[in-house]
Amino acid sequence: MRKYDELIFNGAKATNGTLDNDDAVDAGGGLVTIPITAHGLKVGSQIVIAGSVAYDGNYVVQAVATNTITVKGAYVEEEFSGSETFVSGWKMPYRGAIAGIAAKLSAGVESSELMSLQVDADRGADFDFTVDSHDFNTLTNWAEMYDNPFPFDKDDIIMVTFANSTSKTFGVRLFLDKE
Repeated sequence: MRKYDELIFNGAKATNGTLDNDDAVDAGGGLVTIPITAHGLKVGSQIVIAGSVAYDGNYVVQAVATNTITVKGAYVEEEFSGSETFVSGWKMPYRGAIAGIAAKLSAGVESSELMSLQVDADRGADFDFTVDSHDFNTLTNWAEMYDNPFPFDKDDIIMVTFANSTSKTFGVRLFLDKE
């Protein structure tokens, strides 16, 4: 059996959003609290923050409250403007390929709503692509291993987008081949 790297995304709201116009807070012990109103992220979810002065990059959510998340990182004083973003994703530290996906919703959304697996290419928008999408209209599971894995480059961001308008709890696991 092959061994894959895995990315984990889970939550109960949209898979992306903006940080609040508020301060990063030193939570002590190498942890930083980031303000995001009603984010819906769950502990263990992997995210990418972009557009900030000190906090751009990959994070694993360590703790959650209704309007904040806590991540591992060196605290740097910063007041966010409200235009910084987060997405359920990961900026890849190596070249590889997306080999598969397993996703589950707590219940179908009962309307057409796509969850998409995408690559935001470091080379620019001309190289961005959608790997696959699944409509969760009344369905709750999506599992697929790709016969021809989808390649990505170092520094590309692999992300899952899902509007999740009905706030269903979801979990996503991506399987990655390392080159």
